[in-house]
Amino acid sequence: MMEPVRSVRSIATVAALAIAAGAVASGCSHVAAHVVVHVGQPVTVALSSTYWVIAESSDPRVLQAAGPERVLPHPEGCVPGEGCGIASRRFVARSKGVGTVRATRTSCGEAAACTGASGRFVVTVVVR
Repeated sequence: MMEPVRSVRSIATVAALAIAAGAVASGCSHVAAHVVVHVGQPVTVALSSTYWVIAESSDPRVLQAAGPERVLPHPEGCVPGEGCGIASRRFVARSKGVGTVRATRTSCGEAAACTGASGRFVVTVVVR
């Protein structure tokens, strides 16, 4: 089990924190992160591909979405259909507890279907 990230004041991306917690976020790999935050803190899930669909939190009373998913494509130097860009969604820690955010995708690049865990991202957010 990964060590939680402690005393985080502001979270830029969960992927960066997943790396800090010992997970590696790269390509189409499955990432499971465990992040610890405090009530009132923002949490942004940002994943490198426009094909990701980021779901609501498993418990919106604990971790509430602060808006819809945003997709920012980066087409420069990208082959059409490759999914270059960022999919992100902002959440706010509302009360103590645990919330899980899941993201899924069916495409891992130009005409490449995701198989197994390559199409899933999961982050567990513990709110203290």
